[in-house]
Amino acid sequence: MACSEDEKETVLILSTLSLHFVADEETKTFDIQSNVSWSISGIPEWCILDVKEGEGNKRIEIKAIANPNDTQREVILVVKAGNKSEQLLIQQNGKVFTLNISESLLTFSADEEELSFDIQTNDSWSITGLQEWFSLSLSEGKGNETIVVKAQANTSEVEREGILVIKSGSESEQIVIKQIGKVYSLTLSESVLDFLPEGEIRGFAVESDGSWTVSSNAAWCIVDDGNGMGNETISISVLENQKETTRSAEVTVTCGSLLKKVIINQMAGIISSVPYIFNLNDNRLRAGDQLVKRQVEYKDPGQSGANVTWDFSNLVSINDEYTVDYKAPVLIEGTHYIMGDDRLEAKDVAPNSLIIAEEHNTMYYFQLKDNKMITLGHENPVTLLKYTTRLFSDAYTTSYGDKQQAPYYGKGLYSGKSLFTVEGKIEMNADAYGTLILPSGRVLKNVLRIKTVRSSTQTNLSINPDYTTYNRSEFTTYKWYAKGYRYPIFETIVNIDTDTNAKSILSFYFAPEKHTYRRINK
Repeated sequence: MACSEDEKETVLILSTLSLHFVADEETKTFDIQSNVSWSISGIPEWCILDVKEGEGNKRIEIKAIANPNDTQREVILVVKAGNKSEQLLIQQNGKVFTLNISESLLTFSADEEELSFDIQTNDSWSITGLQEWFSLSLSEGKGNETIVVKAQANTSEVEREGILVIKSGSESEQIVIKQIGKVYSLTLSESVLDFLPEGEIRGFAVESDGSWTVSSNAAWCIVDDGNGMGNETISISVLENQKETTRSAEVTVTCGSLLKKVIINQMAGIISSVPYIFNLNDNRLRAGDQLVKRQVEYKDPGQSGANVTWDFSNLVSINDEYTVDYKAPVLIEGTHYIMGDDRLEAKDVAPNSLIIAEEHNTMYYFQLKDNKMITLGHENPVTLLKYTTRLFSDAYTTSYGDKQQAPYYGKGLYSGKSLFTVEGKIEMNADAYGTLILPSGRVLKNVLRIKTVRSSTQTNLSINPDYTTYNRSEFTTYKWYAKGYRYPIFETIVNIDTDTNAKSILSFYFAPEKHTYRRINK
């Protein structure tokens, strides 16, 4: 028997029971055949249907949005019509991620530097593993990109390293970021510095491309600053050596792992327990020496006798660069020397016994003979003088209380035409010893003072005796000598015209640190 219209059988047929989608966005269709109304359920967010319910036959369009994950996904849609239902399996492939890095290692120099690498990917990406000593132009993005890595200067000598991790989806790559350690340079201008016993300040240059420290291993050797950078000059202050032995210290300069040293040597202290004895070995004039005399306002020489104190701590300078140079004469034709108006045969002269002193445009000629320094004469642009009865200037040895005297006589020419003679007597007396206080505050003990008085009568000759003139004077010099010093420490000169009583006075300070002679014989 036929069924009534209300009791007709429900029809529900799907054109397919499954749809498979690629990972990218894709649209597909399926057909519903039905004779009643129907609906679709179980629809996930990643599936978009153009129709979710209807009646009768219908073609349904399904759009699967792109799968952001690398795993396949699926869902079962349920189509229901009346008392019937059908299932439609929806499957979508997982995304296939691609990630390529152009470099696996970036090596930086120790200086600040920029390097780059390329990211090639089909998705978004991020970078982790950033460290303080380098930065990135980008740490996240999407698609292909060039990443600039900037490394700060590495001031350490130790190599440093970091690892960047680049992630895109399920893919990841690593790139090693490496920076070499700083290679420092360090050069010192001196390896050894020699200091005088009284103490002084000297320095040496540091050349470096980094920061450095400097230190001394001795309290008596003081560096001016313990730190520096680049090229600088280090000042070393050495205190007075108050012992009769030499001493040494080390000044160390360190730059990174580099270490260099300057040896500091200081001569033995000059300690004297008895009045100094003026002697040939330590006090004779010596070729090659230069004295730097400082002309100062006149200082009264003070009293004579034992244990005198001379305070020369406060001196007023007049001329700081008054020099005296000592040199040997030139041997002419291998046979003789010319010393002013004297010709001296080499065979008659002891080795190293002739000395020329140049002072204020005047050449003074000396010869060491019979333990005395003899003045042969002098010359300058207007005067030429030769002593025929030689004038002695120093006598070796001379101790406190010793006295010597001798006459002298000389002939000269003034302006190339005017004849004159000079004669008189010289008296040398080691008249005092005691303590000398220097401008630096340093105290020298048992200093010997030698007083020299030279009386002089100069006769200016003329063809007509009525025009002959005379000049009479007394020239007094005080010189202070101390152990360890070849030349005087202080000198005072008083020149009196005995005819008019006119007086000229001079004083000179021979600063020990300015001298090249010292105790060491060349």
